[in-house]
Amino acid sequence: MTSLYDGHTDTLVEHQACAYQALGFGLMTEHQRRYMMRWLKAALSGRQDRNGLLHELKCWL
Repeated sequence: MTSLYDGHTDTLVEHQACAYQALGFGLMTEHQRRYMMRWLKAALSGRQDRNGLLHELKCWL
């Protein structure tokens, strides 16, 4: 099965930009990115069950 975007990276970028705009997302600042990485490292530290992590990350974002 081939991907919808195989060989069409421009289309992928256009669709992502459209989705960002439609959802009201902005670019993540460097400060936000660093905070998120620290949060992820702390959240993953010693955690056996990671099922809820994606939900937590989505709430944070």
